[in-house]
Amino acid sequence: MTVGVTVRECVRKRGVKYCVMGWVVLTVTVVVVVVVTLLDSTTGGTELHADVTCLGANQVQVDREECEGVGCVWDPQGDAPNCFFPPASSHGYEVTTPEETTSAGVKSLRLTLKNTSAPVVKDMKEELLVEMMEYGQDMFRIKVTVPGEERYEVPVSLDLPPVTSSNTPNFDTSIGGLTYANQFLQVSTHLASSYLYGLGEGVHTTLKHDLRYVTWPMFARDQSPLGPGENLYGSHPMYLVVEDDGNAHAVLWLNSNAMEAETMPLPGLTLRSIGGVIDLYFFMGSSPTEALQQYTQVVGRPVLPPYWALGFHLCRYGYGSLDNLKAADVQYADIDYMDRRMDFTYDNVSYAGLPEYIREMSEEEYPVHHRALQKDVYIKWPQELVPEENHGGGDIMLGYVWPDNRTAFPDFLRSSTKEWWKEEIIRLYDTLEFDGLWLDMNEPANFGTNENKPWNWPHDRPHWSLTWRGETTTTLRCPQPVWMVPDPTHTGEVTGKRGIVVSRSTFPSSGRWAGHWLGDNLARWPDLHTSIIGMIEFNMFGIPYVGADICGFFADTTEELCQRWMQLGAFYPYSRNHNTEGTNEHDPGLWPSVASSSRAALQVRYTLLPYLYTLHYLAHTQGLTVVRALFFEFPDDKATLDVDDQFLWGSWLMIAPVLKAREINRGVYFPAGAWYDYYTGEAVNQLVDEGVTLVVEAPRTHVPVSEPLGLVVAPDREGNATGTLYWDDGEELNPIGSGRYFTADVTYSNEIITWQVTRGSEVAEGLLLSEVRVFRVEGRPTQLLVDGQRWTTGDWHYHRDTQIQCSIPPLVDYGFEFVDGKVEETQKGFKTLLRKAGSSFYGGELERLTFEVFLYSDDTLRVKFYQEGAARHEVPVELNLPTTGAKNPLYEVVLPHNPKAGDPFFFYVVRKGTGTIL
Repeated sequence: MTVGVTVRECVRKRGVKYCVMGWVVLTVTVVVVVVVTLLDSTTGGTELHADVTCLGANQVQVDREECEGVGCVWDPQGDAPNCFFPPASSHGYEVTTPEETTSAGVKSLRLTLKNTSAPVVKDMKEELLVEMMEYGQDMFRIKVTVPGEERYEVPVSLDLPPVTSSNTPNFDTSIGGLTYANQFLQVSTHLASSYLYGLGEGVHTTLKHDLRYVTWPMFARDQSPLGPGENLYGSHPMYLVVEDDGNAHAVLWLNSNAMEAETMPLPGLTLRSIGGVIDLYFFMGSSPTEALQQYTQVVGRPVLPPYWALGFHLCRYGYGSLDNLKAADVQYADIDYMDRRMDFTYDNVSYAGLPEYIREMSEEEYPVHHRALQKDVYIKWPQELVPEENHGGGDIMLGYVWPDNRTAFPDFLRSSTKEWWKEEIIRLYDTLEFDGLWLDMNEPANFGTNENKPWNWPHDRPHWSLTWRGETTTTLRCPQPVWMVPDPTHTGEVTGKRGIVVSRSTFPSSGRWAGHWLGDNLARWPDLHTSIIGMIEFNMFGIPYVGADICGFFADTTEELCQRWMQLGAFYPYSRNHNTEGTNEHDPGLWPSVASSSRAALQVRYTLLPYLYTLHYLAHTQGLTVVRALFFEFPDDKATLDVDDQFLWGSWLMIAPVLKAREINRGVYFPAGAWYDYYTGEAVNQLVDEGVTLVVEAPRTHVPVSEPLGLVVAPDREGNATGTLYWDDGEELNPIGSGRYFTADVTYSNEIITWQVTRGSEVAEGLLLSEVRVFRVEGRPTQLLVDGQRWTTGDWHYHRDTQIQCSIPPLVDYGFEFVDGKVEETQKGFKTLLRKAGSSFYGGELERLTFEVFLYSDDTLRVKFYQEGAARHEVPVELNLPTTGAKNPLYEVVLPHNPKAGDPFFFYVVRKGTGTIL
C-alpha cells in the first residue's frame, strides 16, 4: 500500500478560479504482522511525473503554460488528464531526525520540505511531524501534523485499543508525495487491487469504483441525490479494498473538512482536504467482514433499533391535516405538521386533534428561540464580519430555511447547545408522546445564500438573503466543520424505552446513535439500483439501519415503478414509503396490483423479522453488516466483486429485485453452494461447485428471494445448516447491559434440528416454534420426533416436488384467540373464552369454545375444551378423580402473559422440578 500526500489550494488566473495541488514526497514502509509496503524509493528518480493530477486537470481544461507555470509536468495522454505533479525525486519532504519512540509506544519522525520542491502550492509547511501508532496485529495509524501549530481535529470519541510495539515501523521518505499547506492536504496511495469500495456520501452508479480519474467530493451538504458527482448529506472518508487474493483492508482519514477522493488507473487513490490534519487509520482485515468489524470497533458499534422500528413505515410531506394522517393509518409526518415549519412545535389548526400545546404560539414569540438565546447556543459571526444590518440578531448568523422568517443555527459543538437540545426534546415529549426522532436538514443548510432571495421567501416581504463576503457559495451555511450529532439516549431518557433516531446527515461514528435514509430521491427507475448501492455502502460505514424513500420522494410515481420499489423496499432495513407535497399519492394501497404484491413482499419481511432483528443484534455486538454485498460472503469468487444489483440479508438470504421497467425475469448470480427458492423450497442451482448466473421468473407479484436460512432449514451440500436467534422485549433501553435477552444457536445435521440456548431469559417466555420448513429431504419420513418423542398431534406433511418436510401452521393463520383476555377462576381451577381465528382447513370449525383447567391434586390435572350451552357427546365412563386440590403441584399450566382480546391462544404444561414442557 502506498501512502502519498498532496495539497491543493485555489488561485485566480485570468479571472478564473483554479484549485492546484502540490505534490510532496513521503515514502512510508510499514512493517506490521501483515507487511505493508508503500512503494520502493529507488524508482522515483526515473519517473517523468507522479500519476496524481495537477490543477484539477481531470475536471477543468488546463493548458501547458498554466501547468508548467506552477511547476507541474505537461504530459497529454489522450482521454486522460494532461497535467501531473512532479516526480517524487524532486518534490516532497525528507527525514531530518532519527526515528524516536515515546514511552507510550508511539514512533515519530521529523520531516523537512525539500528545497527542490515545485511551487505548486503557496505557503507549504516547512516541517512536519509523522507519528505511527500500532494497535495490535490488525490496526495501525499514521498521523501527520505541523509541530507547534494548532489545527482542527475531529472531536469524535474513538474506542482505540492500547498502542503496541510488536513490530517496528520503518519510514522511507524518498517516494510517495506529501503536500501539507495551510488550507490543503493530500494523500495518495497505490491500491492493492482495482476493487475499491466506499467513499461517501454520493450517488454511485456502481458499487465498485471506476478508477479512470473520477473525483468524488465529500462534505455534508443539503443536496438531493439526483446524479453522480455531487457531495450529499454526509461525509464518510473511508474506503475498503478487496485484494486480489480475497483478503481485504479498510482505511479511514479522520477529517471533517471539505474533502474529495480521486481514483487513478494505477490502481491508486488520492484523498484531499482543505484543512485539519492527516490522520489515517488502517484496518487490516483480513476478510471484508473482519476489516469492517475492526472499523466499527473503533468508531462505535451500530445502535440496536427497537423491534417495532423494523416494521413498514408510511409517510409523506403534505398530509395537510390530522384527518389525512389518520386516513393513512400512520403516526409519522414530515415538516408540514409543524407550526410554520419551526422545530419543537405543531400546527394546532390543521392538526387540531394533537394534544394542546403547552404555550401559546404567535408570530412574535417563539419560546424555543428565547430559551436558545438564554443558553447562548447559536453560531455567531466573527466580530469583524457582523453585518451592519442584522435584523435584531446582534452577532448571531441569520439565514433562511423552512420557517417563514429568518433562521438562527445552533452550534452543536457547544455543551450548552447539547443541553438545550435535550431540554427541548423533553418539552416536546410532554406535548407529543413520540417514539423516535427524525432529524432532517442537519447538514447544515441555508437557502438562497448570496442570492436576491431564497426560493421560498414570503412573497409579501422585502427581498433578503444571507450574504457571505459577497462571493458565490452553495447552500452550505459556512465552510466550517460543523455537524449535528444525533443522540437518541435523550429519547430513551424521555420515553423510558428504546427509540429510533433517523438522521439525514452522518459522519463516522453516527451509527452508534442513529440510522439514515438516503435522502430526497426521485421516482425513477435508476434510483432503485442506486438505493441498493447506498444501502450496502452505509452498512460498510457502520450504519446498517438504512433505506431509501420507497416509490421516490420527488416526482410522480407510476403503478409499475411503485410496485417494484415496494418489493425492493420490503428488504430495506429501514423500510419507509415517503414522498413530497405536490406529487401524487405513493401509498401502495391506491393500486390493487401494488397492494397485492406489496402485501406478499411485506409478508416475507414480517415473517423474517426475528432474523432481521438478530442481524441487527449481531451488528450491535459484533460489528457485522445487516445488508451486505455478495463478496462479503464469497471474497474468493471474482464474479461477486462487481455484483451490485442483488444483495444479502446476513449470510443466508439473497434478494434479487427487478430494477427495470416491463421486465418479468432477470439474471441472478448464484455463488457456489446450495441455494433454494424461498417461496417453493426448490433448489435453484442444483448444488453446483462454481458460481452461475441463472434467469429466474419475476412476475410483478413476486420478488426473487433465495436462501440457505435458519428455520426455514436450508441445508448445504453436506446436508447441514446453522443459525442464530436473538430475542428481547423489543424496547428496553439497554437489554445487552441488563442481561435481559435470549440467544440460541440452531443446527441441523443428520436430519436432526438442535436448539442450544446460549443465554436464557424470561423475555423468551411464551415464545413458540409454530412453523418449521426443512428443504431437501430426500424421501418421505415415516415419523416426526420432537424431544425424542413421536409427534402425534398438529399438522405435518411432505411435498415430494419441493421436498418440504414439515409445515405446522403458525398461530396467526390457524387456531383460536382470546375473546376478551380474561381468565376466570373456578372452584377447581380456571377458564377462559376463545373464538376461531385464521383460516378454516377442515370446514365446520366451531366459532366459540371454553378452555377450562381442573387442578385436582398436586400430581393430577385436567384440561378441557368445550362449547358452553351446546350438547356434545362425552364419554360416559365414571372416573375416580382426586378432590384434595393442588396445594404444591408438580406442574404449572402456562398461558400467554397478560393476554388481551384477539391475542393468539396457546397453553403448555411444565414440570416444575425440571422445567420440561410436557
